[in-house]
Amino acid sequence: MAVPLLLAVGAVILGGAGIAAGVSAKEDFDEAERLNEKAKRDFDNAKKSLERQREQSQKALEELGRQKVLLHRQGLKPFVETFK
Repeated sequence: MAVPLLLAVGAVILGGAGIAAGVSAKEDFDEAERLNEKAKRDFDNAKKSLERQREQSQKALEELGRQKVLLHRQGLKPFVETFK
C-alpha cells in the first residue's frame, strides 16, 4: 500500500513542477513577445527617421547643385569672359 501512495505523491509533485515550469515558460514567452514588438517599433521608427534624413540630404544636394549652376552662370562665366 505504501508504494502506490508514494507513486501518487511523486506524480502530484512532478505534476506541480510541470505546471510551475509551464507558467514560467508562458511568462518567458510573453516577455519575448513584448521585446519583439518593441524591437519592431524601434526598427520602424529608425527606418522612418532614416528615410526623412535621406530626403533632407537629397534636397540639400539638389540645392547645392542649383547654387553651383547659379554661381557658374552669374559669377564664374562673366569673370572668364571679362578676361578673355
